[in-house]
Amino acid sequence: MKMPFLPFFLAVLLCAVGCENAPKEPEFVLDASGKILEGVSKNYYEDGKIRNEVPVKDGKRHGVAREYYENSQLAAEIEYQEDVKSGWSKWYYQDGVLYQEAQFVANQKEGIEKKYFNTGELMAVLRWKGGQSLPGLVEYQLNGKEVKQPSIVVQEKGGEWEIRLSNGATSVKYYQGTLVGDEVLDENKHLPIATNAGVGQLPKHDQALQIIAVRRSNMKNPQILLYSK
Repeated sequence: MKMPFLPFFLAVLLCAVGCENAPKEPEFVLDASGKILEGVSKNYYEDGKIRNEVPVKDGKRHGVAREYYENSQLAAEIEYQEDVKSGWSKWYYQDGVLYQEAQFVANQKEGIEKKYFNTGELMAVLRWKGGQSLPGLVEYQLNGKEVKQPSIVVQEKGGEWEIRLSNGATSVKYYQGTLVGDEVLDENKHLPIATNAGVGQLPKHDQALQIIAVRRSNMKNPQILLYSK
C-alpha cells in the first residue's frame, strides 16, 4: 500500500540532488581583462579575513563600500555614485565607535562634518563647501565644554599693522579681505600678507581693515578666522 508514494519520494530526491548540483549565479561579472563589471569586489587580509568590499556597477564603484580592521570591525563606509564619492562617508574606531562623518558631493566635502571622541562624545563640527573649509569651526573638550578659539589681534607698530593670533600660534597664513556667507578663500581675490613666524605685517592705511587667518587648530582641524575693523 506504500508503493504509490515511492515515485513521489524519488522525484523529490532527484530534484534535491539536481538543485544542489545546478550551477549557481556568479557573484560578479568580469570583462575580458578580468575587471569586475557587476557585483562586489572583495579583498582579504593574509589570514583570510575581509579587508574591504566594494559594490560595482558598469565597471564603476557604485553604492556603499566598506573597509574593515584586521579584527573584522568595520573601519569605514564610503558611498559612491558611478565611481565618485557622493553621499555620506563614515569612519570608525577599532572598537566600532563612530569617529567621523562627512558628506561628499563630486568627491569634495560639502556641508557639515562631525568628529567624535572614542567615548562617543562630540569632538568637533566643521563646515565645508566644494572641498574647502569655511569659518565656524567648533571644538569640544572630552567633558563637553567648548574649546576657546584664538582671535586675530592687530596692533599699530612702526607705521605698519602687526597681525598675530591671540594664542601666539606661529603656523598661520594671513590674507587681506573677508568672506561673506559661504564664500571660500580665493587666493586670486584674497591677497596674502607677508608673514614671519606667525606675525603678519601690513602697511598702515585708513581703509577698512579686513583680514583672514588660515591655520590648523590645536586639534589638527582646518580653521579660518576673520577680523574686520
